[in-house]
Amino acid sequence: MTASPTGRPNVDHPQNQTRLLQKAVAEADTKAIARVRANITQRPNTSDEDIATRELTEWEAMRVVAREHGFAEWFALARHVGEGNELPPEGTLASLVEAVEEPDPSTVQAILAEYPHLVHARFYSEHDTGDTLLHRADPGLRLPENDQGWSLDDGTTDAHLKVTGILIDYGADVNATGGSGNTTGETPIGAAGWAGNLRMCQLLLDRGADPNHVSDWGFDALGTITDHKKTDIFKAMVAAGARYEPRHILQCSMKDQLVETLDREPDRLEELIDLGHFDGENGTLIHVAVEEGLEDVVALLLNRGADVQAIDNRGRTPLHRALNPGHAKRPETVINMLIDYGARIDIRAAIGLGDAARVTQLLDEDPSIITTRGTGGMTLLHFAAEYNQPELARMLLERGAAKDIVSDAGDTPFDLASRRGHHVVADILRAGCG
Repeated sequence: MTASPTGRPNVDHPQNQTRLLQKAVAEADTKAIARVRANITQRPNTSDEDIATRELTEWEAMRVVAREHGFAEWFALARHVGEGNELPPEGTLASLVEAVEEPDPSTVQAILAEYPHLVHARFYSEHDTGDTLLHRADPGLRLPENDQGWSLDDGTTDAHLKVTGILIDYGADVNATGGSGNTTGETPIGAAGWAGNLRMCQLLLDRGADPNHVSDWGFDALGTITDHKKTDIFKAMVAAGARYEPRHILQCSMKDQLVETLDREPDRLEELIDLGHFDGENGTLIHVAVEEGLEDVVALLLNRGADVQAIDNRGRTPLHRALNPGHAKRPETVINMLIDYGARIDIRAAIGLGDAARVTQLLDEDPSIITTRGTGGMTLLHFAAEYNQPELARMLLERGAAKDIVSDAGDTPFDLASRRGHHVVADILRAGCG
C-alpha cells in the first residue's frame, strides 16, 4: 500500500488499479473482463466483446476494485484507508473464499485475524444484493441437485461448521440476505434449509439466527424449509421459536398435528392464507394440499368439510390447481377425489381435463363465454394453450375464438403454447393466425 507524507496508507494504489483495469478491459483482456463480470451485477450474461467495446467507466472500475478488496463500494474502501488501515494484498479475498469453501479453518482464521473487514465481503456476480461468505460456507449449496433443483445431500463436515463458527466470531451477519442461484434472496439459514442441511441450520440457530427473520427479498426461512418438506429442520426451527401456520404443518405432511390444529381452530380450514413466499398467492389449505400433491392430506381436508369450490386470489378452485400443467406428473387421484366431492367442472376445468363434450355443452349454453377474459386476462384459447389441448384449441378457433388477445402477462395463446413447449398447439395457433 502506498503511504502518504504522514506515513498513513492512502488510496493511490487502488486508484492506479482502476486505471489499469479500464485499460485492460479496453484491450479485451480476458482476465480483466472476468473481473468485471464477477463484480458488476448488471452484466452477468453479456459477452466478452460487449464488455470490451462498451467503455468501462471510472466509477465502474472503482466499484470492481473496491469489491475485490472486500468493500461494497469505493467510498467504504476510501474510508477504511483513511482510518489508517491497510488493504489486503491482491488475491487475498479470493484466497479467503477458497478457504471457506474448501473448507480450511486455519487459513480462514489467519486471513480474518489480519483483515477482519473481509468477513463482510459480498459477491455480486448474480444480483445487486450480493452473496456472503456465510452462504458460501454451506457445502449443500454446491452439491448435485435433483430434477426439481433441490440439493440431494448436505455434505457437511465438522470443518464446514468450524469455518461457519469462525465467520460468526468475526462478525458475519447470521441474518444477512444473500445466496445465489436457487437460494438468491435467502438468509444463511434459509439457504441451508433449502439444501436440507440440518447441522448447519442448528449451528446458525445456536449462534443467534432469528428463525422468524424475513430477508430483504421478503423470504422467510420457514417457508423455504416447508416448501421443500424438510420436516427435521422445521422441528428444529419451531424448537428455536419459529412461528408457524397450519400450511407449514400441512406441507411437512404432519397429519396428526394438522388435525390437532383444526380441532382447536376449525376456522383455519377455510381462511385465506399465503400459499408460499415465492408465490405471493392466497388460497385455503386445500389449495396448498392440492398444489403439493398430498393425496392423504387432500382426503383429510375433504372429509373435514373443506370447500371444494374455494377460490384463491387468482380465481382458481382446487380443481384448477390440480390441473396446473406445472405439475411434474398429473395428480389423477387428487383430480378424481375433488370431482367425487362435487368440484364443479366449469369451462376452464373442462379444457384442462380435455373434456370436449363438456366444453361443447358449455359453449352451446352460452356462446358469449368464448370471448370471456378470466384469470390473468386469459381467454379460453389461452387455457387450451396452457393445458396443451390441441383439439380443443382447434375447436375454439373454428368457433371464432380471438387468436391475438394478449393476457395481463403480455402473452398471446401462441406465445403461451410456445413457451411451455406445447408445439402441436402452437402449430395450430400459428396456422389459425394465417
